[in-house]
Parts: sequence; C-alpha cells; structure tokens
Amino acid sequence: MRRERIVDVLVVGAGPAGLATAAGLAASGVGEVEVVDRERQAGGVPRHCLHGGFGRLGMTGPQYAERCVAAAVGRGAVLRTGVSVTAWAAPLTVDTTSPRGLERITARAVVLATGARERPRAARLVPGTRPAGVFTTGELQQAVHLHGQRVGSRAVVVGAEPVSFAALDTLRRAGVTVAALVTEHPRHQAARARALDARLRH
Repeated sequence: MRRERIVDVLVVGAGPAGLATAAGLAASGVGEVEVVDRERQAGGVPRHCLHGGFGRLGMTGPQYAERCVAAAVGRGAVLRTGVSVTAWAAPLTVDTTSPRGLERITARAVVLATGARERPRAARLVPGTRPAGVFTTGELQQAVHLHGQRVGSRAVVVGAEPVSFAALDTLRRAGVTVAALVTEHPRHQAARARALDARLRH
C-alpha cells in the first residue's frame, strides 16, 4: 500500500541549495515545507569536502553543511533523509521510497534541488564500464571521508583544476602516494598559491 500525504512545498534534495530554499520558504510563512533526500545525512556534497572555503566565513565543507541543515530546521522546515523520489505521479505529485515504505506526496509547489553532477568517466574518455580504481573526485571524497575506505596506495590525478588539488589533499590524507597530477592544458587552472603549496608540501 502506498500512503498519500499533502504538504505545501516539497523540496527534493537536501544539499545547500535545497536547504537554503527550504529555510527561505519556511521563514516566509508559505506553510509546511518538507525536504527529502536519498542520502542518510543532509548537507549534500560539502559533507565530504574537508577543505575550507565554504560560505562567507571560509568554513570546511562539513561545517557549512551543518550550518545549512541548522538554518532550514531552525526556520521550521521538516527534513527527511533516506527518502528516494522514484517517479512523478502527476505534475505536483511524486512517488517516494524509504525505510518507512512507499508514499505519494502532493504539494502546492515542488522544488527540484538535486544538485550538480560530475562529468562521468565516459566524458573523460576513460574506457570500460566500471574500471577498478578510477574515481571521480566526489566518489573519492565520499569513500575516504564518509566511509573510511581504502582507495589504494599510489595514484595519478587527472586534471589540474582547484577540485583536482582537493582530490590531491584527500589522497594524501588517505595515505596514498600521488605519482603525478596531469593536465592537457599548458599549466594548472588553480590559484598560483594553491599549486605552489601542493608542490612544496607534497
């Protein structure tokens, strides 16, 4: 049996964008604002980005995620994690699956805040269906920072953007020796101080 519920606003995605939207809407008095996310913990990608630079105060990713969650909940939004939206049942109605079972939620407004996606391996011209040992930065950070998984002992980072240097930091923190950081461009695309710091310390 699929239970049916009605809310005023349903926000799909509990990353920074979804949480900020929920906080703003709840504070403005639009009625019941509910946020659902398939992850077990709200906060989105910043949860596994241990480097600083988030928000106006330059917080680490986890600190920023906690602040976003606190703002949404503090303003009255209802937050439900472990909930996957599986289908549109009607223009303002979605079907969900969670440990509590199947639900159909209808809202006066539905906000999709499902986040940005990393460029997949195929777009990077990495062959194979699931090549062992090849991680996107997000996969790497989740494996190391959220799940404490061992990701290997020696690595090559492909790319020299700021996020590539974040991957370098994550690998070093996991005890992985970084053999090289390579790019198709004539030079790195990160701030000069960031690249110099990586060369001198790593």
